[in-house]
Amino acid sequence: MNWDAFGAIAEAVGAIGVVASLFYLGRQLHQNSKSISEEVFQNLLRDYHGALDHLISDRDLNRIWYLGFRDFDAMDADERRLWITQVHANFRRYENIILRSRQYDVNESVINGIQNQWQALLKQPGAKKWWPRAYVAYSNEFVNFVAQRHDLHIEGEPNDA
Repeated sequence: MNWDAFGAIAEAVGAIGVVASLFYLGRQLHQNSKSISEEVFQNLLRDYHGALDHLISDRDLNRIWYLGFRDFDAMDADERRLWITQVHANFRRYENIILRSRQYDVNESVINGIQNQWQALLKQPGAKKWWPRAYVAYSNEFVNFVAQRHDLHIEGEPNDA
């Protein structure tokens, strides 16, 4: 075998090694990205469930939470402010979960339970009264999602809420 043939074989082996290294690196990057995505999403869910635990553990807050959804006008001014603050905080968490689940291509079955929770709440009269005042605080993508998934459409001009 002459040196030219030996050199050609060495180059071919080197090229195969480079391709294999690139394949391995791509696989590692994909696995790392998936792991980070899952961790980010788990942190979002943990935060969301922590907020719900707070609602469950505070009897008065829980009463105001459900009263506001059932009968927004039955609350006094302090209750209404507390309710609006809590709904915004939890709705912001919901928005974050929905948008991140799309960004990270999370299986929809993971978030169906949360969507179903909000579906029940957003059918209530208080939500229908609150949403036209509040939607401007959220991204257009989420507002469209709410309109489609929860059948809450904007009627009239937004107010401050």
